[in-house]
Amino acid sequence: MKTWDAELFYWINGGWSAEWWDPFWIAMSDLHKIGWFAWGIIPAAVLLILLKYRASGLAFLLGLLLSLGAADLVAYRGVKIWIKRPRPEVQGLQVQLKTISHSGYSFPSNHAANTMAMAVYSCIFNPVLGAFMLLGALLVGLSRIYVGVHFPLDVLSGWAIGAFLGLIIGRVYLRSVLKRIKSAAFV
Repeated sequence: MKTWDAELFYWINGGWSAEWWDPFWIAMSDLHKIGWFAWGIIPAAVLLILLKYRASGLAFLLGLLLSLGAADLVAYRGVKIWIKRPRPEVQGLQVQLKTISHSGYSFPSNHAANTMAMAVYSCIFNPVLGAFMLLGALLVGLSRIYVGVHFPLDVLSGWAIGAFLGLIIGRVYLRSVLKRIKSAAFV
């Protein structure tokens, strides 16, 4: 293991650790599994996007799912099973595990890849929405280190994979679809 990777892991996982701080990072780590977020915030955001942007919003949302799927496919089904890096707790490190023990491999972080793919893709559609999504992606990535299930290199690599895929899908898919929608609106 890279020395800086372990040192940064210990600094975030142990150095930042505080009882009052734990609930925030634990929630950020699996925000998509929290009822009010999954069944309240996400559907409300989808509805607002569809109401405000109509056909463009639908195209955006389909591309957002494409970005998420591509990041998940590459990170989880590709790189993770190829590299097979054990999680911090499996490597015998003194980990302050703040969530349930995770099975599977550590590199790269799927959470980081998925959220960054959606964030970068969103920046191409709407920079303000993208800025919120980028903040979310950064917090989710850091949370994975804080709760003890990923090393910093796992998260950085996940962010890089996600950013690349979000950018490609945004530039190729979203721009071409939005161009068609605009030209169809003027026919």
